[in-house]
Parts: sequence; C-alpha cells; structure tokens
Amino acid sequence: WNLFYNALGSIPSNLGMTIILPDHRGTGLSTALTCDDNGSQTVDSACITYLLSKWGREGINQFSITSAAHDLSVQIQSYKIDKPGRITIFAVSYGTLWLDRFLQIYP
Repeated sequence: WNLFYNALGSIPSNLGMTIILPDHRGTGLSTALTCDDNGSQTVDSACITYLLSKWGREGINQFSITSAAHDLSVQIQSYKIDKPGRITIFAVSYGTLWLDRFLQIYP
C-alpha cells in the first residue's frame, strides 16, 4: 500500500483531480477477512466454520462484490457533494469485475 500512497504524493495538486483508492471489504486497509485469528488465507472447512462463527451468515454476505459496489457508490456520492461534475473510474484486474458490478447496479 505504501507504493500506491507514495505514488499519489507525486501527482501535482494543481491538476484538478482527486484520486481515491478504495479497498474491497476484507482486503487492504479495511477489515480483514481471514480464515483464523492469525491471518490465514487457506480456505477449507475449518475456515468456513471460523468465518461463520465470527461473522454469521448475514455478516459474511457483507463481504460480497455487491456490497463493495454499494460502498463505491457511497464514496462517489460523498465526493460529489463538495465537487460536483464528472467522475472517471479506472479499474484493473479484479477492479474491473468490481466496476462491472457497480455499473450493473448504478448504470
């Protein structure tokens, strides 16, 4: 994450743009979705049991791509309150799926 935040610092502020780097729920600097208290990412039956006991079925559903698309909408709407106008969204890798889901919900 330091790479991204350091790169943002090198963009001149007079370009008139704001760059927002959202984390998908469960990744990056947001609440971690791991398979145990030690940060394991090994998905097996023990992981499923752990996640269900920690979050419950309803809580696990909050880590979906649909929930992440709603998060992105909230971020955009919050930003537009102070800076109305055009928004450009750039996505790569998994972000393209995230953006696709966003555009399905918010065409």
